[in-house]
Amino acid sequence: RLEEPVTHRRTIFHRHGSFWLVFDLLDGAGEHEFKIRWRLAPGLRWNHSGETSFATSEHASIEVVPAAGHGWTATTSLSRHSSVYGHVEQADVLCYETHAPVPIAFASAIMCSAQRDQSCGVLTELDRGAADAQLRLYRFELPGQTHLMACAMRHHPWQWRSLASDAEFFYYGIEDSMGESMACCGATHLSVGGIDWRHPPRDWP
Repeated sequence: RLEEPVTHRRTIFHRHGSFWLVFDLLDGAGEHEFKIRWRLAPGLRWNHSGETSFATSEHASIEVVPAAGHGWTATTSLSRHSSVYGHVEQADVLCYETHAPVPIAFASAIMCSAQRDQSCGVLTELDRGAADAQLRLYRFELPGQTHLMACAMRHHPWQWRSLASDAEFFYYGIEDSMGESMACCGATHLSVGGIDWRHPPRDWP
């Protein structure tokens, strides 16, 4: 066990038919070296376009879009992989790493599709350094879509602009084809523009 222990909490949100958000929170005490790895199946290779990493096969593709300007070092390397006993192959591994004090967070949007869309999404951290210290806010933009996500660093009340809650996770999205949608997890209260949403409509997603 570390002399200054660290707790890792991962939040995964899936917007059906669109993307996953993976939010990694590392909390505790002291400074540490952190690594987040994404391992591909044998035979696939990571490619890069700016800060976005992607891989394609004959039938599908995957993209990992980290928050812009995240400051972590991104590398790829081959690692041993065994799908069955006695058989070893090489697998390509994408690694993000940093040395930093805690708490620290890292967010990625992940997209899977039948073929790679050249119009990559953009994940942006909002109000970095100015937002409530208990909160990390992200905007993920795709053609015809804007998604806002708030991830709590700790389970305490927080506020950002006209949004106030103690939710562990909050989502609000606007899509040309589907209109608006909203969701939250682990909340006892939620107010938007001064309107109390403790009893949301039944048609909430």
